[in-house]
Order: sequence, then structure tokens, then C-alpha cells
Amino acid sequence: MQPLYGKRILICRSREDSRTLAEAFSGAGAGVEFFAPFKIRFLPVAPNSPEAKSLAEAERFHWLIFSSPNGVKAWAKAVQSLELPREAFSSLRVGVVGYRAEQAWIGLQEGHRVQARENRLQALVEHIAQTDARRPLRILHPTGNLSSANVPLSPPPDVEVTRLVLYETVLNDEHDPATLERLRRERFDVLVFTSPGGFDFFLNLCGEGGVVRRAAVAVLGETTRRHIQQRGFSVAIVPEAPTPEALVAACEAHFSQTGSDVLTGKTGRRQV
Repeated sequence: MQPLYGKRILICRSREDSRTLAEAFSGAGAGVEFFAPFKIRFLPVAPNSPEAKSLAEAERFHWLIFSSPNGVKAWAKAVQSLELPREAFSSLRVGVVGYRAEQAWIGLQEGHRVQARENRLQALVEHIAQTDARRPLRILHPTGNLSSANVPLSPPPDVEVTRLVLYETVLNDEHDPATLERLRRERFDVLVFTSPGGFDFFLNLCGEGGVVRRAAVAVLGETTRRHIQQRGFSVAIVPEAPTPEALVAACEAHFSQTGSDVLTGKTGRRQV
């Protein structure tokens, strides 16, 4: 029998943004449910704003980087609202943080590929600096309010990163009290978090006890893992790579071995 057969998996983000992840878990025999603790609000970009100026002067930059799928969506919406041609960015190389941002870019720009991918923003910028000799090297980073505020970035010398806040992650206040009370009493086998903000908003809505303490917490990404642990919670499942397939493999390994805590996707290996 599959290790995840019949397990209840709660993906803590919207159904729309979790399709690939849900398909991977369903294919492994798990029952998948969704709860969106946050929602995304794309910000209007005024024509005379600093954000509009940076986007209109795309030729000044060498790289366009994204650290989330929402960054890709926000960039596309801003470019469209300002009536800027996407072709104006065609000379820029593209870098991403993680699998989901890469898939979002490929889905938006069919036929286009990324030139760099890392699992952390700092690692991405450092990799770009090491492989691109142009100086000063200018990087444009469309992002959100939480990433800009909570993910520190220290570019190498002569590397300039312009971070444009084009969207906000805010608490999803559309859940009725009865739904939240029912969720607090539920028992899931795994809670999946894909961002630090998603975890914080979940606690805001559901509390720090109950449902989050009864389940194995699984994450996509090292930044999310570190954030949850810094808040004093255990992370039981960490995949070797931030992809749906690796996360499912890590969950299977977790339930195949008793007495394990933090596992990688490879059976028998512990992450310290």
C-alpha cells in the first residue's frame, strides 16, 4: 500500500495556486484539502511612480528576477497596466527562486526559459554575480511586501538590486467563524506551507495550538522552514528540492519510518 494512501493533506494556500501540488499528492493516494489563510492584492502602479520609472527603463537592467509566482503575475499586470511591451524586457536574462516561480515564468512567456535558478534569493543573486562579469550589474526584482520586508538581501559589491513591491500578501478575512472553529478541531496528517507569510496568517486565523500541533508540518523551501522553526514550531517534512514531486517523496518517507522527525526525500537520511 502507498505510504500516503488515505492520509489527509491540508495545503495552506488557495486551490487555484495549488493544482500541481494537489495532483502530486492525489497521485500518491492522499486525500487533499485546501485552506487559504491569505490572499494576494496586486498594487496599482501610477505612471509617475518610482516603480513605473524602473519598469519603463528596462534597458538599464541586465537581469529580471522573481522569487515567487506572484512576483511574475504582478510584473505582468504592471507592465500591461502601463502599456509597456514585454519585448522591452527581452534583452534581460531571467533568474528565479524555486520551481514554482520558474513554472509561472514559463507559463507566462511560452518558449522562454530561465537562465538561473536557486532555492534562496541571496543564493540567486550571488550566483548571478559570479556568472555575469558585467559591472555594475543591475538586477530588477518585482516582489511583494512581505518578501521585501522580511527576506534580507546583501548583494555583492558592484551589484545593484532594485526591489519593486508590486503586490501585497494580506490576511484572508473571508472565512466565516464557523469554518474557522471547525478547522481548529480538525485532525490532518500533514499541513503544507509554501511561504513564511502563509504560516503566520494560518496561526492568526487558527491559533498556535490544536490543528497545527496535531499534524506533521511540511514545507516547500528553506526560507519557510527556517521561519517556522524560529517561531518555535517543529517542521517534520522537508523535501530535497522545492518541487511537488520531492515533497510527496519526503512525505512518503516520513510515514514509512516511525520515530522520524525532519526527513529528506531519500529514505533513511535525516536533515539536521
